[in-house]
Amino acid sequence: MITGSQIEDISKTALIPLWARANADKYTGVNSREWKLSKSIASQFDTSRLDSMNKIARDTTIIDIAIRSILINDIIKKSEKNRTFINFGAGLDVKSIIFKNDFENLINIDTQAMIDLRSKIFPEELSMTSSILEPDFLDKINDSSPLIIIEGVFMYFNIETVNNFLSKVKEHAPDSKLIFEVGGSWINFTGHPGFKALGLECKYIWGVNGRMELEKRLPNIRITEHYKILDMYPEIWGNYRYLFKIFPILKNKLGSQIVVAEF
Repeated sequence: MITGSQIEDISKTALIPLWARANADKYTGVNSREWKLSKSIASQFDTSRLDSMNKIARDTTIIDIAIRSILINDIIKKSEKNRTFINFGAGLDVKSIIFKNDFENLINIDTQAMIDLRSKIFPEELSMTSSILEPDFLDKINDSSPLIIIEGVFMYFNIETVNNFLSKVKEHAPDSKLIFEVGGSWINFTGHPGFKALGLECKYIWGVNGRMELEKRLPNIRITEHYKILDMYPEIWGNYRYLFKIFPILKNKLGSQIVVAEF
């Protein structure tokens, strides 16, 4: 069972992707609007503990999140724009700003503490308080086919909780399009170096070896696209890509996997 203090620590992990995107231009060679916005927001927080991680931890964290962001944004751009855009577990993500002219309705969903913080940074956006444990936001949206982005959420909760959440989404919004992140099968052992750097007690619960295992563990969904971050954009990974060639098993064990799914 996830306790209140653990939920609070999970919310604090939002600083990790914000910090990574704020530094992504150094690795991608492009200073995109997302990187610029993230850099501006990150300047309001103390990220020195993340800066002090060892080089491998810094590099791999920033590159993984940068590629994840590029990939998800590309998928969003190809999606139908008549859907309600829902960023579930939004943290300090800036997608609602980047895509505000592409979707009529954009909603950010997170814990009360995070929504209170977002309201100070993004006072004009539409936000709701909800959680994977009690997804009551589904009762408040009038759309059977929303586009739901879920980054950095599922790995903190057991598979039964995730399947229960997906069942409720299917019941309320059966024509949804989901874009979500899962981790490799070693993440529950390795955790994330950012947790230790920030002094957080939270941990990952589960991960998968790849698409076939994920389809078995999440039987409610139909996967239409599946990407392993360690396979994507080798030019951004730089010399780390050679490590993945020598040890291809790492592609299933480590790194994010981005999934596009329907019911």
